[in-house]
Amino acid sequence: MALTKISANGYLVLSELLAVADSAGDNVVTTNGSVISEDLSNKNLAVDLTVVGVNTGDGAYQVKLQASLDGVNFTTVDAACLTATVSSLVTAVSGIGMAVATNYYAPYWRLQVFTDGTDVLDANGTVTVRVSVVD
Repeated sequence: MALTKISANGYLVLSELLAVADSAGDNVVTTNGSVISEDLSNKNLAVDLTVVGVNTGDGAYQVKLQASLDGVNFTTVDAACLTATVSSLVTAVSGIGMAVATNYYAPYWRLQVFTDGTDVLDANGTVTVRVSVVD
């Protein structure tokens, strides 16, 4: 999906809808967001994760903030800035957390959504992930 960029009350807000594959039980499944070329260096970021698709498991989605010097090879800056736990047949669950990018300088960023190793889906699901620069 495409990354959208808006300004809300003077804050930069980036949003993307991501498809997450079936975790098939206890497997960890990751989905990478689009490369962000906005300057997020040395910032605190509000991260919002909304589970959009129907989920039949009881696991959780988590979000990692990752940085890159070349836009290809990414390293994790904040390993679990947010967790949104889903329960059986929930169609919309959301959570908000803080990602700390202070003391990190990189020209490229992305958010990675991953399951926590418990069953979250019986079919493919979707999540909306947003990041806002707060300082």
